[in-house]
Amino acid sequence: MNIYLSIYLSIYLSIYLSISFYFSFLSLFLSLANHVESINIKIYLSIYLSIYLSVFLISFISFVNSFSFFCLSFFLSFFLSFFLSFFLSFFLSLFVSFFTFFSYYIIYFLHFILYLVILISFLSFFTPCFFFLSFFLSFFLSFFLSFFNRRPSFFLSFFLSLSLFPYLNFPQMFSRNALANNYYTDGRIYLSIYLSIYLSIFIYF
Repeated sequence: MNIYLSIYLSIYLSIYLSISFYFSFLSLFLSLANHVESINIKIYLSIYLSIYLSVFLISFISFVNSFSFFCLSFFLSFFLSFFLSFFLSFFLSLFVSFFTFFSYYIIYFLHFILYLVILISFLSFFTPCFFFLSFFLSFFLSFFLSFFNRRPSFFLSFFLSLSLFPYLNFPQMFSRNALANNYYTDGRIYLSIYLSIYLSIFIYF
């Protein structure tokens, strides 16, 4: 694989994972502190655990098989994004704890920033609808990587498109009445977990 493409993908994954870790830890700290009661912590933990464990397994298999620069940079970006987002979310949660009255609006503003960053990152592909940007990016990225005969990278990006697509496109899960849709959200959670497990096993064999 081209070394510049590997560097670009590692930077992109590092930014994306740091944003995801950032909001997962932020929601965890705020939920444990009981400042934002309507955030369903089950949704966040199930999503991120299923995605990150499977991505970690896939990247580890690819690293053992090929020892490529892309896998090494992916490992580095993964752990760097983990620690950076952990400390960022921790200090921001301490800051938000002093402003409990505005906690809902801060959360909405942070999610708006998240969508804005994703939109800016995916804007170069000129997809017709914002809600399909995450899917089309991973879809095109998987075919683009397939030209380099990198099957782990192909299935990794395809798995990301399957796992991230149901959750990045439902803003109502961040609303105040998210707890009222437990059956609907739990179904998406279980579907994501099963997809991640089956795809990881499929890539392994």
